[in-house]
Amino acid sequence: GVVGQRYQVVQNEDLFQFGDALLDGGRWETAGSIKNGTVVFGSLALDREIVLDPSGVGDKVNTYLLVHTSHDGSVAIQASVTPVRVVCQNTLNMALRQTVNKVAIRHSTIVKERLADAHKVLGISKLFVEEAQETFNYLSKKYVSDDAVKELIRTLFNDQERDSTRIKNIEDAVLECYFTGVGQQKIVGTAWGAINGITFYLDHVKNYRNEATKFDNILGGSSAAIATKA
Repeated sequence: GVVGQRYQVVQNEDLFQFGDALLDGGRWETAGSIKNGTVVFGSLALDREIVLDPSGVGDKVNTYLLVHTSHDGSVAIQASVTPVRVVCQNTLNMALRQTVNKVAIRHSTIVKERLADAHKVLGISKLFVEEAQETFNYLSKKYVSDDAVKELIRTLFNDQERDSTRIKNIEDAVLECYFTGVGQQKIVGTAWGAINGITFYLDHVKNYRNEATKFDNILGGSSAAIATKA
């Protein structure tokens, strides 16, 4: 990658030391690299679980802290709180009212000092989980009609003419995920069911060029933007 004079290399060890400083009762669960080692990531399982409607739906959402960086200038050092619905492993990219879920640190001459301070900023994780629990429970009790879900899907995925065969096929596939996706049986007819049907499509059904493209899209690219808009 082409980088400026102020760019500072952050080694993989530095990234994981950064994660260690953010553990706060969590544990390392996965780590890896993509794009021939140019993007490196690790996920920490946080000791904070969201349970929706224990007497009814009984859905569980686990929360993770994902840290990743690049060595080609394409991605800053990032740490983000990522809720994942247990039953189907949906990654829930959510835009909450007040709480941010991500911290990004540029590769610059003061990067190591900023890494040292970042764990203070990531006190956001506790606030994010609290607000997410409130939001998810609200969604699980909010009735939505089939027509409303169909219109939402059209709004989110209609980036060409509405009678386009490609767009129609996408809309049909997303609707199918809403009705029959993993874990959908108990939540069809709710806003929680709608967001999970859409996210199930983005995470598990949509075709991506390769795993690296899928990683980028779900974390912060077009798929994340669709989920957040939803």
